[in-house]
Amino acid sequence: MLNIAFVGCGRISGKHFDALDKLQDRICVRAVCDSDIERAHNARSSRDCCSRAAVYDSIEALLTAHSPPPNSSQYNPKKENEAGTSNDRESLDAVVIALPNGLHAKVGIQCARAGLHIIMEKPLAIHLSDGQDLVQSCRENRVELFLIHQNRFNPPVQQLHQAITEGRMGRIYSIYANVFWTRPQSYYDSEGAWHGTKEMDGGAFYTQASHYLDMVQWLAGGRPWRLSGQLRTLARQIETEDCGTAFLEWGEIGQPDNLIATINMSMLTYPCNFEGSILILGETGCVKIGGTAMNKVEHWQMESLKAEELDLGSYDTESVYGFGHRSLYTAVVAKLNGEVLPESLAAALVSGRDILDNLMVLEGILLSAQGGGLVIEL
Repeated sequence: MLNIAFVGCGRISGKHFDALDKLQDRICVRAVCDSDIERAHNARSSRDCCSRAAVYDSIEALLTAHSPPPNSSQYNPKKENEAGTSNDRESLDAVVIALPNGLHAKVGIQCARAGLHIIMEKPLAIHLSDGQDLVQSCRENRVELFLIHQNRFNPPVQQLHQAITEGRMGRIYSIYANVFWTRPQSYYDSEGAWHGTKEMDGGAFYTQASHYLDMVQWLAGGRPWRLSGQLRTLARQIETEDCGTAFLEWGEIGQPDNLIATINMSMLTYPCNFEGSILILGETGCVKIGGTAMNKVEHWQMESLKAEELDLGSYDTESVYGFGHRSLYTAVVAKLNGEVLPESLAAALVSGRDILDNLMVLEGILLSAQGGGLVIEL
């Protein structure tokens, strides 16, 4: 059983709780925390997985309450914490951080110093230097750090990654990702108005398109060596972009036949979310996974098909988040317990050496756009 705290009960938390409701035999939510204490209490009262959780209004209160006591006689298990919830001082193994992007690194470092494994919503941070500080803190305190990219666990995506790994698409020529969603002005004006800000959000590439940037890198086999980007703010009254394009290149430096990829992103699609897709063009294969969250196989053509590929696990969803959170949490628990994971699930976990790759590319795209499309070498 993995004992966790959940920090940040805003927009995305519902998708996590949907998964955690189904995993109560493996994961126990011991604490929920949000600066809006009513929101934290609502999570406890409305979600079965949180029904036994203590409630806190700050990460400091949570860590103080659940840290090992220096002397067992110095605390009262029934003592009230700052939020007015009885504190049973149940020990924690890990913390899920689902806060505004600009708080990820700071709170993550606090949790690492408390000896907690970290399951972090994307992006890892807004600034690469902050992400590096977080990774270093996790290393120093010997805790694991996982980044949430749940779309890697979608059944069609798992099948595609396996086919590429087995070389069944031959040489990959190009990858194209489209993120055509809608975020009205009301989205940016709600929930504390942190969306669309440079300090707390970072921009649509950080908050929305980062899933697709991660997918492109995963299927391409790692971080690109060169990139450029163009970002625009066309319609929303925000500090960051509402649409943009990035161009990425892999392979040997200076070679004309490298793998290339483009990511096209817009938060201005009328009247609702339209597409979240990825298209792979290879020497012996052509695959497009679409829907709103890379959840449907729209085209699957390879030189030779396997029998299991006649049913590729497409599913319907109106949510841009997809249904991958449950599989992601299952993989994290198995990893922390030292269990042997199926190769496809182990490869889908974003942790270890490659956890900074996405943030490095995100910062590169931003720097390129600030330079008018400047070519950046990583």
